Formats: sequence, structure tokens, C-alpha cells
Amino acid sequence: MSVSTPLPPTGRDFLAYQRLVVDAASTRQVAAELNISQTRVRQLIRRVLDWMQQTLPEDTEMSQAGQLRVARYIAADRLERYLIQANGLWEQTSETKYANLLFKVINALSKLSEGGLKFDRHRAEIALRKANIEKELQRAEPGGITPETRRRIEHELNLM
Repeated sequence: MSVSTPLPPTGRDFLAYQRLVVDAASTRQVAAELNISQTRVRQLIRRVLDWMQQTLPEDTEMSQAGQLRVARYIAADRLERYLIQANGLWEQTSETKYANLLFKVINALSKLSEGGLKFDRHRAEIALRKANIEKELQRAEPGGITPETRRRIEHELNLM
């Protein structure tokens, strides 16, 4: 049995997603712009989100991780939009409030990226610890594990 990859959403679907999710427009505004119903806008958004969850790089914890991955991409898209707007306003006016806004958005983007990297590193460390525990258990004698091995396993489990 082969698994088929769903077709990607259309350009209109991505436009609806961009306007609603990234630009924070209302479903009414997006529906009017695209000449479709608000219900259809919500369907298109769901289609794009489902497609993103299925096609973005895998993280391992299935549905929760998929949702988190999508949320990170949405947050990054929104922050990028704010960065572009703040930069444009800064270049037009040279007002310090827009420079401060630029710094805040850049800071948020860096935290978003750093958090994802820290989470990935943490997961890799846990995977390594679990592999070491499995190795210890495989080396165990038929009667059980040694007290020393048990202490090391308990120590590792406490760290997770």
C-alpha cells in the first residue's frame, strides 16, 4: 500500500491563509477580497493548515508536535510581516518608536528560533539517554540488572 501526498493548496488558498492568519484580516474582509463566503475562507484556511501539518519536516511527537510546528511557522510569518511593516515605517519617518519596534520584533524572532533549537537539543539528549538505558538493559544478566546499573538508570530517568 502506498501513501499518497496530498496536492498542495492553490495560490488562492495561500492568499486566504496569508490575509487571515499572517495579516490578521477578518474572515469577512478576506471573503470580500476573494469574492467567496466566510465559510469557504475557513475551509481554505483549514486546508492550508492541514497541508502544512502533513508536509512540514517531522518532529516526532505526532499530532501535538505537528500543531506546534505549524504554530511556530505561523508566528514566524506574523513576525516577518511586522518586521517588514516596522522597517518601512522606520525608513519613512526615522521615528525612534519604529526603531524600538524593530528591535522588539527581531528579539521575538530570535527567541522563537532559539526556543526551537533548545527544544530539538533537549529531545536529542533524551533520545541519547534512552538509547544508553536500552543498552544497559540489553547487557543485563538473565537474573536482572546490577545495583550499579539500576542507580544509573534511575539517575537518568530523574534527569528526563
